Amino acid sequence: MPEENESRLSKKIFDIIFPDDIYCAGCGRPVDRGRLYSLCDECVDSIIWANRKTCRICGKPLESWYPSDVCSGCARSVHYTDGGVVCFVYQGCVRDMIKALKYNGKKYLARLMGRILADRIIYEGLDFDICVPVPMYGPKEKKRGYNQAALIAQFLCGFLDKPFRDDLLVRTRGTRPMNRLSPAARRNNIAGAFSVPAEPAKDVEGRSILLVDDIYTTGSTVNECAKVLKRAGASAVFTAVMASGRNQRRLPEERENAEKTEEISRESTGYEK
Repeated sequence: MPEENESRLSKKIFDIIFPDDIYCAGCGRPVDRGRLYSLCDECVDSIIWANRKTCRICGKPLESWYPSDVCSGCARSVHYTDGGVVCFVYQGCVRDMIKALKYNGKKYLARLMGRILADRIIYEGLDFDICVPVPMYGPKEKKRGYNQAALIAQFLCGFLDKPFRDDLLVRTRGTRPMNRLSPAARRNNIAGAFSVPAEPAKDVEGRSILLVDDIYTTGSTVNECAKVLKRAGASAVFTAVMASGRNQRRLPEERENAEKTEEISRESTGYEK
């Protein structure tokens, strides 16, 4: 098949130009061939994998003491997703790699991220019909030159042999930067910013969708995307992201009350644990 041969040729050329087993993907130092995800020991040691206790809705890492399997963010909001996977905590070399892909034009890192996400999806046994990236607003994507989520999703689909579609979901307007907004302001900011075009909508109905992005913070963006896809007839929407923050630092009420009780007890008895 001509398209398949062309894809294989493109991959061979990509492997020659951007070999993924010579330099550390995190810091750029030379590494021995065969290293796990082309990462040196120092970068591996800096990574916190999201492979222990995680939120069953979004996949965000939870502290071991956290009394629930749903993070505080998901517990306080209506969610339209049916589950999600997160690979890392957003810090250290993971943060550096994502920023390098997103802002510094290092598009070759998308292949590594796609591979890591694919491995995690296989491990979790997550199945889906179509992979869709979180879209960027057209003028912003044109200025950057690419959508990093789409690049990651394309490689992920290559590793999993799944269909990639970047036409099923579009961003209809620009939004304010989200990093300094409260969770409520984020939801208002992103509301109504996505749509499923009429023509490809038939390919959404009855299908399970994997929604791919690079970072998960409060989940406002992927949740809005999932809502739009569900309204277009998607049977399920799962999320797959490279990294997220931990569950919110604010302690849940149960732990706050317990600590207050313990503090009062210490003050009354003079005992310090």
